[in-house]
Amino acid sequence: SLVFGFLLLAAFINFLFFRIVKEKVYLFFSLFVLFFGLYYFSTNSDNWLGREYPDFYYLIIRLSLIGAFFTMMHFIRYFLSTMVHTPRWDRFLLFLSFLVVATFLCQWFMPTSLPYNTYLILRTSLYVIIYSYFPIVVGTLLYYIPRYKASERVGIYAILPGFLWWAVGYTYFFISNLLQTNYDIQYPAFYVWLRSWRSVIELVCFLWLVIGFSWLLFKRYQQLQQTLTNTALDIERVAKEREIERSQLIEKQKEE
Repeated sequence: SLVFGFLLLAAFINFLFFRIVKEKVYLFFSLFVLFFGLYYFSTNSDNWLGREYPDFYYLIIRLSLIGAFFTMMHFIRYFLSTMVHTPRWDRFLLFLSFLVVATFLCQWFMPTSLPYNTYLILRTSLYVIIYSYFPIVVGTLLYYIPRYKASERVGIYAILPGFLWWAVGYTYFFISNLLQTNYDIQYPAFYVWLRSWRSVIELVCFLWLVIGFSWLLFKRYQQLQQTLTNTALDIERVAKEREIERSQLIEKQKEE
Protein backbone atom coordinates (compact mmCIF):
# COMPACT_ATOMS: atom_id res chain seq x y z
CA SER A 1 0.00 0.00 0.00
CA LEU A 2 2.87 2.39 0.78
CA VAL A 3 4.52 1.62 -2.55
CA PHE A 4 1.22 2.08 -4.37
CA GLY A 5 0.74 5.42 -2.61
CA PHE A 6 4.23 6.50 -3.67
CA LEU A 7 3.47 5.57 -7.29
CA LEU A 8 0.15 7.43 -7.17
CA LEU A 9 1.94 10.52 -5.86
CA ALA A 10 4.52 10.30 -8.68
CA ALA A 11 1.73 9.89 -11.25
CA PHE A 12 -0.15 12.89 -9.83
CA ILE A 13 2.94 15.15 -9.82
CA ASN A 14 3.84 14.23 -13.41
CA PHE A 15 0.25 14.83 -14.53
CA LEU A 16 0.28 18.28 -12.93
CA PHE A 17 3.56 19.03 -14.67
CA PHE A 18 1.99 17.97 -17.96
CA ARG A 19 -0.81 20.47 -17.32
CA ILE A 20 1.84 23.20 -16.99
CA VAL A 21 4.20 22.44 -19.87
CA LYS A 22 1.83 20.48 -22.17
CA GLU A 23 4.57 17.96 -23.03
CA LYS A 24 3.05 14.53 -23.70
CA VAL A 25 6.03 12.64 -22.30
CA TYR A 26 4.89 13.58 -18.78
CA LEU A 27 1.29 12.56 -19.52
CA PHE A 28 2.28 9.10 -20.75
CA PHE A 29 4.77 8.64 -17.90
CA SER A 30 2.04 9.57 -15.42
CA LEU A 31 -0.37 7.05 -16.95
CA PHE A 32 2.35 4.39 -17.13
CA VAL A 33 3.13 4.81 -13.42
CA LEU A 34 -0.57 4.75 -12.56
CA PHE A 35 -1.33 1.57 -14.53
CA PHE A 36 1.80 -0.20 -13.31
CA GLY A 37 0.96 0.78 -9.73
CA LEU A 38 -2.54 -0.67 -10.09
CA TYR A 39 -1.14 -3.89 -11.56
CA TYR A 40 1.59 -4.19 -8.92
CA PHE A 41 -0.82 -3.53 -6.07
CA SER A 42 -3.45 -5.95 -7.42
CA THR A 43 -1.04 -8.83 -8.02
CA ASN A 44 1.12 -8.45 -4.89
CA SER A 45 -1.44 -7.89 -2.16
CA ASP A 46 -4.32 -9.80 -0.59
CA ASN A 47 -7.09 -7.22 -0.78
CA TRP A 48 -10.83 -7.49 -0.20
CA LEU A 49 -11.64 -6.74 -3.84
CA GLY A 50 -10.14 -10.04 -5.00
CA ARG A 51 -12.12 -11.96 -2.42
CA GLU A 52 -15.48 -10.24 -2.80
CA TYR A 53 -15.49 -9.45 -6.55
CA PRO A 54 -13.07 -11.83 -8.31
CA ASP A 55 -14.36 -11.10 -11.84
CA PHE A 56 -14.04 -7.34 -11.40
CA TYR A 57 -10.66 -7.89 -9.72
CA TYR A 58 -9.25 -9.80 -12.70
CA LEU A 59 -10.71 -7.21 -15.06
CA ILE A 60 -8.73 -4.50 -13.25
CA ILE A 61 -5.56 -6.59 -13.51
CA ARG A 62 -6.04 -7.08 -17.24
CA LEU A 63 -6.93 -3.46 -17.99
CA SER A 64 -4.02 -2.14 -15.91
CA LEU A 65 -1.64 -4.53 -17.71
CA ILE A 66 -2.85 -3.38 -21.13
CA GLY A 67 -2.68 0.25 -20.03
CA ALA A 68 0.86 -0.16 -18.68
CA PHE A 69 2.14 -1.78 -21.90
CA PHE A 70 0.41 0.77 -24.16
CA THR A 71 1.41 3.94 -22.29
CA MET A 72 4.94 2.60 -21.71
CA MET A 73 5.68 2.53 -25.43
CA HIS A 74 4.30 6.02 -26.00
CA PHE A 75 6.30 7.31 -23.05
CA ILE A 76 9.46 5.90 -24.69
CA ARG A 77 8.48 7.41 -28.06
CA TYR A 78 8.01 10.91 -26.69
CA PHE A 79 10.95 10.70 -24.30
CA LEU A 80 13.39 9.78 -27.09
CA SER A 81 11.55 11.87 -29.73
CA THR A 82 11.69 8.92 -32.13
CA MET A 83 9.15 10.62 -34.39
CA VAL A 84 11.77 13.32 -35.07
CA HIS A 85 15.02 11.32 -35.14
CA THR A 86 13.87 7.95 -36.56
CA PRO A 87 10.38 8.35 -38.13
CA ARG A 88 10.25 4.85 -39.64
CA TRP A 89 11.21 3.18 -36.39
CA ASP A 90 8.68 5.39 -34.59
CA ARG A 91 5.92 4.09 -36.86
CA PHE A 92 6.97 0.54 -36.00
CA LEU A 93 6.87 1.31 -32.26
CA LEU A 94 3.44 2.87 -32.70
CA PHE A 95 2.23 -0.24 -34.51
CA LEU A 96 3.75 -2.45 -31.81
CA SER A 97 1.90 -0.59 -29.04
CA PHE A 98 -1.45 -1.43 -30.68
CA LEU A 99 -0.33 -4.94 -31.63
CA VAL A 100 0.47 -5.87 -28.02
CA VAL A 101 -3.00 -4.69 -26.93
CA ALA A 102 -4.60 -6.88 -29.60
CA THR A 103 -2.31 -9.74 -28.52
CA PHE A 104 -3.44 -9.53 -24.90
CA LEU A 105 -7.09 -9.49 -25.97
CA CYS A 106 -6.59 -12.50 -28.25
CA GLN A 107 -4.79 -14.37 -25.48
CA TRP A 108 -7.54 -13.76 -22.92
CA PHE A 109 -10.48 -14.48 -25.24
CA MET A 110 -8.99 -17.33 -27.23
CA PRO A 111 -11.53 -20.18 -27.34
CA THR A 112 -10.34 -23.24 -25.43
CA SER A 113 -12.32 -25.51 -27.78
CA LEU A 114 -9.58 -25.30 -30.41
CA PRO A 115 -7.51 -28.42 -31.14
CA TYR A 116 -4.66 -28.75 -28.68
CA ASN A 117 -1.85 -28.30 -31.22
CA THR A 118 -3.55 -25.27 -32.80
CA TYR A 119 -4.18 -23.76 -29.37
CA LEU A 120 -0.56 -24.36 -28.35
CA ILE A 121 0.85 -22.77 -31.52
CA LEU A 122 -1.40 -19.71 -31.26
CA ARG A 123 -0.70 -19.30 -27.55
CA THR A 124 3.06 -19.58 -28.09
CA SER A 125 2.94 -17.08 -30.96
CA LEU A 126 1.07 -14.58 -28.82
CA TYR A 127 3.58 -14.99 -26.01
CA VAL A 128 6.46 -14.43 -28.45
CA ILE A 129 4.91 -11.08 -29.47
CA ILE A 130 4.43 -10.05 -25.83
CA TYR A 131 7.90 -11.09 -24.67
CA SER A 132 9.61 -9.43 -27.65
CA TYR A 133 8.14 -6.11 -26.51
CA PHE A 134 10.76 -5.32 -23.87
CA PRO A 135 13.85 -6.40 -25.88
CA ILE A 136 12.72 -4.01 -28.63
CA VAL A 137 12.39 -1.18 -26.11
CA VAL A 138 15.82 -1.97 -24.60
CA GLY A 139 17.39 -2.03 -28.07
CA THR A 140 15.83 1.37 -28.81
CA LEU A 141 17.22 2.83 -25.57
CA LEU A 142 20.70 1.43 -26.24
CA TYR A 143 20.60 2.83 -29.78
CA TYR A 144 19.90 6.34 -28.48
CA ILE A 145 22.53 6.41 -25.70
CA PRO A 146 25.50 7.53 -27.88
CA ARG A 147 23.26 10.04 -29.68
CA TYR A 148 22.46 11.97 -26.52
CA LYS A 149 24.60 14.40 -24.57
CA ALA A 150 26.00 13.26 -21.24
CA SER A 151 23.53 15.43 -19.34
CA GLU A 152 20.61 13.98 -21.32
CA ARG A 153 21.61 10.34 -20.81
CA VAL A 154 20.51 10.42 -17.17
CA GLY A 155 16.93 9.74 -18.23
CA ILE A 156 17.94 6.71 -20.28
CA TYR A 157 20.04 5.38 -17.40
CA ALA A 158 17.01 5.80 -15.14
CA ILE A 159 14.76 3.88 -17.55
CA LEU A 160 17.20 1.18 -18.63
CA PRO A 161 17.47 -1.07 -15.48
CA GLY A 162 13.74 -1.74 -15.26
CA PHE A 163 13.33 -2.46 -18.96
CA LEU A 164 16.49 -4.56 -18.99
CA TRP A 165 15.08 -6.68 -16.17
CA TRP A 166 11.75 -7.08 -17.93
CA ALA A 167 13.49 -7.97 -21.20
CA VAL A 168 15.99 -10.51 -19.80
CA GLY A 169 14.15 -11.81 -16.73
CA TYR A 170 10.77 -12.35 -18.32
CA THR A 171 12.30 -13.87 -21.45
CA TYR A 172 14.13 -16.32 -19.18
CA PHE A 173 10.85 -17.14 -17.39
CA PHE A 174 9.08 -17.63 -20.71
CA ILE A 175 11.72 -20.00 -22.12
CA SER A 176 11.90 -21.98 -18.86
CA ASN A 177 8.11 -22.37 -18.74
CA LEU A 178 8.06 -23.38 -22.40
CA LEU A 179 10.70 -26.08 -21.85
CA GLN A 180 8.95 -27.37 -18.74
CA THR A 181 5.51 -27.48 -20.44
CA ASN A 182 6.57 -29.02 -23.75
CA TYR A 183 9.55 -31.17 -22.76
CA ASP A 184 8.99 -31.72 -19.02
CA ILE A 185 12.35 -30.15 -18.14
CA GLN A 186 12.49 -29.27 -14.46
CA TYR A 187 13.00 -25.67 -13.42
CA PRO A 188 16.62 -24.91 -12.40
CA ALA A 189 17.38 -23.60 -8.92
CA PHE A 190 18.22 -20.18 -10.36
CA TYR A 191 14.71 -19.98 -11.85
CA VAL A 192 13.12 -20.72 -8.48
CA TRP A 193 15.31 -18.14 -6.72
CA LEU A 194 14.70 -15.49 -9.37
CA ARG A 195 10.96 -16.14 -9.31
CA SER A 196 10.81 -15.73 -5.54
CA TRP A 197 12.62 -12.37 -5.72
CA ARG A 198 10.79 -11.14 -8.83
CA SER A 199 8.53 -8.67 -7.01
CA VAL A 200 11.42 -7.14 -5.06
CA ILE A 201 13.58 -6.75 -8.17
CA GLU A 202 10.71 -5.16 -10.09
CA LEU A 203 9.98 -2.83 -7.21
CA VAL A 204 13.60 -1.64 -6.94
CA CYS A 205 13.89 -1.12 -10.71
CA PHE A 206 10.61 0.73 -10.91
CA LEU A 207 11.32 2.95 -7.92
CA TRP A 208 14.67 3.79 -9.51
CA LEU A 209 12.81 4.71 -12.70
CA VAL A 210 10.31 6.92 -10.85
CA ILE A 211 12.98 8.65 -8.75
CA GLY A 212 15.30 9.19 -11.74
CA PHE A 213 12.60 10.54 -14.02
CA SER A 214 11.14 12.70 -11.24
CA TRP A 215 14.59 14.21 -10.80
CA LEU A 216 14.59 15.01 -14.51
CA LEU A 217 11.17 16.56 -14.07
CA PHE A 218 12.45 18.93 -11.38
CA LYS A 219 15.48 19.77 -13.55
CA ARG A 220 13.10 20.55 -16.39
CA TYR A 221 11.05 22.70 -14.02
CA GLN A 222 14.18 24.65 -13.03
CA GLN A 223 15.01 25.18 -16.69
CA LEU A 224 11.50 26.50 -17.32
CA GLN A 225 11.82 28.83 -14.35
CA GLN A 226 15.16 30.10 -15.65
CA THR A 227 13.67 30.56 -19.11
CA LEU A 228 10.71 32.49 -17.70
CA THR A 229 13.08 34.64 -15.62
CA ASN A 230 15.25 35.40 -18.65
CA THR A 231 12.16 36.19 -20.72
CA ALA A 232 10.88 38.56 -18.04
CA LEU A 233 14.29 40.27 -17.86
CA ASP A 234 14.37 40.61 -21.65
CA ILE A 235 10.88 42.15 -21.66
CA GLU A 236 11.90 44.55 -18.89
CA ARG A 237 15.10 45.49 -20.74
CA VAL A 238 13.20 46.15 -23.99
CA ALA A 239 10.64 48.23 -22.09
CA LYS A 240 13.42 50.34 -20.51
CA GLU A 241 15.10 50.81 -23.89
CA ARG A 242 11.82 51.98 -25.40
CA GLU A 243 11.26 54.33 -22.46
CA ILE A 244 14.74 55.80 -22.95
CA GLU A 245 14.12 56.21 -26.69
CA ARG A 246 10.77 57.87 -25.95
CA SER A 247 12.37 60.26 -23.45
CA GLN A 248 15.11 61.13 -25.93
CA LEU A 249 12.54 61.71 -28.64
CA ILE A 250 10.47 64.01 -26.38
CA GLU A 251 13.63 65.91 -25.37
CA LYS A 252 14.58 66.34 -29.03
CA GLN A 253 11.10 67.58 -29.89
CA LYS A 254 11.32 70.11 -27.05
CA GLU A 255 14.65 71.39 -28.35
CA GLU A 256 13.24 71.71 -31.85
